[in-house]
Amino acid sequence: MAKATAARIEALTLAVTARASEDGRLYGSVSAQDVLEFLERNQVLVEKRRVQLEETIKTLGDYKVPIRLHGDVTASLTVTVTAE
Repeated sequence: MAKATAARIEALTLAVTARASEDGRLYGSVSAQDVLEFLERNQVLVEKRRVQLEETIKTLGDYKVPIRLHGDVTASLTVTVTAE
């Protein structure tokens, strides 16, 4: 079950378009809550504590956010942040 969920998560990409400064810093941020809401919209239900985002994402770029599903099963969700 956890491996099937991991495969579903790894097939997804959270694309965020946000306002950013000239040097690529976001005026807001992408948080674990944003990741959780994205997963829920895609029918993947996980607990917030499973989203292993150390700090909110505050700059443009591509990120891999680990989602710990089970003791030895961790999926990586791709998060792409681009400027508006």
